[in-house]
Amino acid sequence: MRVNVWIALRDDAQAAVKERLQWDEAVDGPYTGPVSDATALLFSRILGGAEVQRLFRVATINARQWTLWNLYYSNKKEVLLRVQEELDQLALDYPNQFIIAGAWAWDSQLACRQLGTQLVVETQTVQRTVGEPNPNYQPDEGLPDYDPELYVQVVRDVDVQVVTGHTGAPTYPLHPQLIELMPDVDDIGTRPTELSDVNLLSGQPPREFS
Repeated sequence: MRVNVWIALRDDAQAAVKERLQWDEAVDGPYTGPVSDATALLFSRILGGAEVQRLFRVATINARQWTLWNLYYSNKKEVLLRVQEELDQLALDYPNQFIIAGAWAWDSQLACRQLGTQLVVETQTVQRTVGEPNPNYQPDEGLPDYDPELYVQVVRDVDVQVVTGHTGAPTYPLHPQLIELMPDVDDIGTRPTELSDVNLLSGQPPREFS
């Protein structure tokens, strides 16, 4: 299972984490700042780095700037539990500087469910146009019934799985200020009215926001 966590940091916490991740003890000497090795490892799991971070909006909330980190964790269950313990401890220790804005579990190709919830999946029969081998394929123009099409398009009933809802309560409910971290919807500063994925990994299904 892969877990995707959105974390928002206040400007002072943002500066401290960036300093810790960029610290080179061979050049800078021993690190003595406030960010522990465990916290540094937690924040090292950003994919795409600053380029992805810039896709989100740096929000001003209560006169302070907040930056969103799009972090991914994928490993054994016990490792994910340690990640959750570290997240929970940071939220307790730094409630005014550290926000868990949302978290999703990616264990299905249908959707990224909010961590702590389960998808309600139903099988539905729909009509789809599919390609099938042409039973009349005959590519020789010199023979009767010339038909060079290797495949033909036919309409078939197909069973598909669809997400119709979810059960359970999110481990980390979506933060009410998360909309402020969403990018503008155009180049003139129009603000969004709903949450969006902003950035997905290759193959990552859409996140559930409700």
